[in-house]
Amino acid sequence: SEDIDAFHESFGLHLMREKPIREHFPMEEQEREARRAGLSPDEQRELDEEARRNLRASCVQYLNLIKAEGSGDVHVHVHLPYLDGNDAEWYKREDEVWKSRERQDLTPLLTELERVYLPPDGDADSA
Repeated sequence: SEDIDAFHESFGLHLMREKPIREHFPMEEQEREARRAGLSPDEQRELDEEARRNLRASCVQYLNLIKAEGSGDVHVHVHLPYLDGNDAEWYKREDEVWKSRERQDLTPLLTELERVYLPPDGDADSA
């Protein structure tokens, strides 16, 4: 059994396993406006500051993950949901089948990437 050092700089990266993809990207403008509706100016400012803190924390978390992989402390494998069901303990499998992209649903990732990289009107050539 391996001891876990709660004071190691890479401690906590395991929490990313259950973090939804959309939490790694900035909030959409429509969602931001919907959340701000009915709030006082102080509450709106607080909401905006919280969104900035969350985005910064996500970026730092990602950079720490890259650093930990580079130092050999962790091995990173991005896994998307399965197409054929939900295996909550997929990461415990002994075989390598869970690394195959064939059974993974790319839709959650592609949806977020399209939102970030494609303009809202769908015209990518007019910039």
